[in-house]
Amino acid sequence: SIQWTGGRLENNTDFLDLKDSYDMDVNFVQYDDGPPWPTEPDAGGSTLELIGPNLDNSLAESWQASYVIPGGTPGEPNSAHPEDVYGCTDESACNFNPDATVDDGSCWHPEDEGWCDCDGHIEDCAGDCGGEAFENECGCVGGSTGLEDEFCYGCTDPDAVNYDPEATIDDDSCEYLPPSDDPDFQVCMNASAAGTQNYDLCFGVSPDATDGYDMDIDQYAPPAPPPPSFDATLAWDSDRYYTQILATTIEERVYDVQLQYAENNLIILEWDNTGWSDMMTSCLLQDAFGGEMFNVDMLTDNSLELNNPAFNTLKLKIIPSGETGPSDIYGCTDPEATNYGYNCDGEHEGEPTVDDGCCEYPESYEGIIVINE
Repeated sequence: SIQWTGGRLENNTDFLDLKDSYDMDVNFVQYDDGPPWPTEPDAGGSTLELIGPNLDNSLAESWQASYVIPGGTPGEPNSAHPEDVYGCTDESACNFNPDATVDDGSCWHPEDEGWCDCDGHIEDCAGDCGGEAFENECGCVGGSTGLEDEFCYGCTDPDAVNYDPEATIDDDSCEYLPPSDDPDFQVCMNASAAGTQNYDLCFGVSPDATDGYDMDIDQYAPPAPPPPSFDATLAWDSDRYYTQILATTIEERVYDVQLQYAENNLIILEWDNTGWSDMMTSCLLQDAFGGEMFNVDMLTDNSLELNNPAFNTLKLKIIPSGETGPSDIYGCTDPEATNYGYNCDGEHEGEPTVDDGCCEYPESYEGIIVINE
């Protein structure tokens, strides 16, 4: 204990300043002998005592008159009323003492320590006190979330057979069907009335399509506008389409092309047939009588101009090719190069069809050929 040796303190008011060996303030109190301070320690035989060491000694309610009378408790432990029990009187505190009658400032709460309860637990990412959920690349997992640690991993490629729409991180697990030799293509021709309005009419076959309407593949056309407005659509199975892709086949398929002429009685059909011969063995555009008036080979020609409104229904006949075109082979295509037939990774490709820009050549120095290895 620290005893007072500096002389007499005033009865009515005075102050005490406790300093350490470096002359730094450790504690300070200025007392009084009038309310709200206890009035008994005013030469009345008792002394002024701090009720508990954890209390704020700048507050009057933290002090009491000693129960030792006369003389008080200078140099002795602070006194207590025989019926007083000192302790934490806050029921929300972890160390609440139901028997305490005088709060001694010792109460402590979980949040004082960063806990969520008095047992030292902390709140997990799911908001559960003492829970087992935790954060990783997938977010908050485990515990009460019911989510596996790696639930967000999976195949993120919609074209894969094991595509997982819930996955957000690709784990290289995607699997794909082997390449198919089934015909699979879509081509278009454009119908216009001298540039005033135009429609793209698209046709083809696909393993993913049926011979009916397929959501996300086909596109219906609305009813034709009243004449003499220009209109052009494909017709299949009594329905009007701007796009109609049929089930894959190598048999002949026949569309109708329905036309409605504007006042100028002119319709122009155009198409870019680049690569069409790899997709189809035949593609014909004929009059409604099966080619008696005209028969256009769409694999070699690329336009048809009509100026007779009698030609308002055409036949579009396609035969998909059952053979896939040759695949491009990348590598050095120059026979003079030292790595002819090899690709950029040094793998032999036989006879490449597309040059990959990695050809290497010998260097000549004064008649000596040095081959770079």
